[in-house]
Order: sequence, then structure tokens, then C-alpha cells
Amino acid sequence: MQSNNVKITLDDIKEEVAYWNSTIVCYVLGVNPSLMGQVALTKIVGLIGKPVKADSATATRQRLIFARVLVEVTLNQPLPNTIMFENEIGCIVEQKVEYEWKPILCTHCKNYGHEIQNCTKVAKEKGEEEERKGKQQDLAGQ
Repeated sequence: MQSNNVKITLDDIKEEVAYWNSTIVCYVLGVNPSLMGQVALTKIVGLIGKPVKADSATATRQRLIFARVLVEVTLNQPLPNTIMFENEIGCIVEQKVEYEWKPILCTHCKNYGHEIQNCTKVAKEKGEEEERKGKQQDLAGQ
């Protein structure tokens, strides 16, 4: 009997993985998209990273509370919680920014995808350290 299953490999999706690994969705809170055009919003979001696309409600100016934009960033760059820009009348505006998702970085091994409490390298190093201590105690007791 022939199987109807298809196997997708990392090679099949490497372009998509590379694209989505460096993009995040951010919300620029308090920015009124109905008063702000595409050029101004692109400049503001450009303070975070490279703007890729605004959602349809932002693009059509249907939402008045925040702008939602897909932004390309580097994985190791800091993601600000606020950004500052000069508005059309010359006033400095501090704008709050939130993210749907932020990459998780382990502070121990510097790899993405887990936090230090889930780091397998920490557990392995801890086990090796305990083994060394046990051997030292055995040698000291002889």
C-alpha cells in the first residue's frame, strides 16, 4: 500500500525560516494611523528595524489606537520598549512599543530558543562538575 504522506525537510523551507527568523511584529501604541501616512509611519518604525508590511487595519487607517507593523531586525539587536521622534510641529514624542514575540536568548550558551533554566549545557556542565568533585573526594579519601 502506498503512503500519501509527504516529508518536508529543512531544505524545503530554508528560505521561509531565514525570512521569519529575522522578523517580528511590533505595535506602536498611541500612534494614530489615521493621522499618520505611510511615509511617516515608515520613518517611525524604521527606528526599530526595516519595515516590511503594515497589517490591513493599519494600512487602511481603520484602527485608531495603534499601528501594527512587521519589522525586519537582526537577532542580536536590542528591541526598544519606547522610541522617540520629532513630530510635525517640532515636539519630541516618546512612543511606547510592544511586540507580539521577541526572540529568547540563553544568557549562558548564547543560543536562541531557550532560557538559561532550560539550557542543556548548564545541566551537562553541572553534572560534569559534580563528577569532578566526586573523583576529588575519592582521591582525598584514599
